[in-house]
Amino acid sequence: MGSQLNFLSSKLSVIAVCGATGTGKSKLAIDLARQLNSEVINVDAVQLYKGLDIATNKATAEEVGGIAHHLLGCLNPVDGFYYNVHHYRRDCCRLIEFLHSQNKVPILVGGTHYYLEAVLWRDFLRISDERQDQSEFHSETDSNLLNRSWSPKLLDKLPSDPRDYYATLMNLDSESALHLHPNDTRKLQQAVLAHFAGKKADPASPKKASLSSSSRSECPRFPPPDSLIFWLDADPEVLKSRLDERVSKMVSRGLVRELDDFLTMAARSLLPDQSIVNSNGSVSEETKKAIFQLANEGLLPSVGTEHWCRGILQSIGFKEFEGYLQLSPAERESKQGRNMLDEAIEKMRTATRRYARRQVRWINNRFIRRPAAGGIPVYRIDVTPFLTASTPEMAEFLWTSSVLEPCLATLRGECNPPALSPEPFIEPKPEFPSDSSFPPPPYICASCNGRIFVNYSQFQDHLKSRTHKKRLASLKKQTNNLDLNIPLVNKSTE
Repeated sequence: MGSQLNFLSSKLSVIAVCGATGTGKSKLAIDLARQLNSEVINVDAVQLYKGLDIATNKATAEEVGGIAHHLLGCLNPVDGFYYNVHHYRRDCCRLIEFLHSQNKVPILVGGTHYYLEAVLWRDFLRISDERQDQSEFHSETDSNLLNRSWSPKLLDKLPSDPRDYYATLMNLDSESALHLHPNDTRKLQQAVLAHFAGKKADPASPKKASLSSSSRSECPRFPPPDSLIFWLDADPEVLKSRLDERVSKMVSRGLVRELDDFLTMAARSLLPDQSIVNSNGSVSEETKKAIFQLANEGLLPSVGTEHWCRGILQSIGFKEFEGYLQLSPAERESKQGRNMLDEAIEKMRTATRRYARRQVRWINNRFIRRPAAGGIPVYRIDVTPFLTASTPEMAEFLWTSSVLEPCLATLRGECNPPALSPEPFIEPKPEFPSDSSFPPPPYICASCNGRIFVNYSQFQDHLKSRTHKKRLASLKKQTNNLDLNIPLVNKSTE
């Protein structure tokens, strides 16, 4: 078996494993790496950072089983302000080249599908900052961690009212403005600042998609058959129960203590001039409040300009436990403190389930719902039987028979019919109308309180929705049955 797999591995450039959190992605990647004599590259944004091993669900040393892992726990958490998808793509591609030089097939695994797409398709990141892509990442910048990424001079150029960002960007770069929602002030602000800073599109990269484009990535870095994707999927209700149980296990393993320790480390790094530790060695409540206030104002390097949006602080767990972590030991023992802990645990369960749904939507909308040209084959494996096994022995049997062996058979090209078949690509609806006489985005539904859409197909779906029809019926009653069945108003871009 080993020689067959090694022979096949020489034909493959990369294998990717994706799926919702809790479906066993790491287990499959490790098992495949062992069979292929290969190595694993992490594609989980928060697992890039050191610390919070429980909160980020890093594989344990026992689970890794001696298989080499890359880009896992390799970054200082306070460096999160400087490390983004561009840096990740650069580092990951270098590792892929290195493993190829060792005659090994890299196995990419993780739930940050945004990062995965950036590596697997050359044209995913259409606009890049050349200075950011080409510069090396140095931790010497730690002394400037409390500075924002934009200079005060540039920030002073912004309109005083965020509601004016869209009009400003439309005047500066109308093509970019058409691809952003008028109410997405954070992205609009960054686009305006980027224009002020003189950041331009990389002339060597593909141009932005036209209005009639599907806006899907079209240029695989390793065109099929040199690459493939294994997608681990499960029944939503089964996965929900598994994720709820996993959160409970994380708490019993010491999640709260881990968050406390990380908060102490963050305080010492980010507030070095303050007295942050009590006589008992714990972080003072005042310091905790200061850290969370900075985070929620977007002033921490690990969170950037959006609450908890960068670095390890974006991991599920920290923001959900914010209130509880600020309590003193005595307050945590009170009835109110115990209630706050229960509420934090439930918030974490809800956030984890929501994150899992987003991960599946990305796979469907980006990897499956796309033109076949430029696509990478996606093999869906149902792990529901494995997740619902009644005993550990049965779980291991089902894993081997219904997950691992079908993947290996697919890699070997065995079985007729094949053990797994790739998911069919689904041609997406056009995001913009093909009729050039139709007004450009944004599209505004005047009947639904001016709701705004920048995607044409989403706008059309809205017009057919039950919510929109109910709104029309209500308005007709209020206006003595006047004809209000003309819901489209195109916002002026003057």
